[in-house]
Amino acid sequence: MFHKVLIPLDGSKVAEESIEVLRQWLASGQIREALLVRVDRPTPEAVVDYVLPAEIVAASNEKKLDDARRYLDAVSRSIDWNGAAHRSLATLGEPTPTLARLAEEEGVDLVLTAVETRRGVHHLLRSSANRVLRAFSVPVLVLGEPPKASAAA
Repeated sequence: MFHKVLIPLDGSKVAEESIEVLRQWLASGQIREALLVRVDRPTPEAVVDYVLPAEIVAASNEKKLDDARRYLDAVSRSIDWNGAAHRSLATLGEPTPTLARLAEEEGVDLVLTAVETRRGVHHLLRSSANRVLRAFSVPVLVLGEPPKASAAA
């Protein structure tokens, strides 16, 4: 059983594969609390040699946060929480360090995430993406995409 699980979501179908596992765990009572998180990079203040006006940057960042909150609310409403505590958090920052910091601050037992199969776990183990896993002080369960149904079946 997990007391608290953090599920990072970026809006992609791949990331949402972790929701299916979350649903199974919730149905069997294996989770007491879940935190759905979306981290978007903030709008840069300068583009090439042009500095954006502060009000445009602020409006862009607020729109990103509003969109992220709406997305997380929709995902949360689609889940039968089965009595488990849950909340959503939308924030701006660099995804990996922000998620790692949140995992520690929130006292989660596990981070549940998914990756594309074409890059997949082999990529995580061989490349700089391995640093992503090492950024966390808690276990990270990385799911691959489910196999596609073959045409020969």
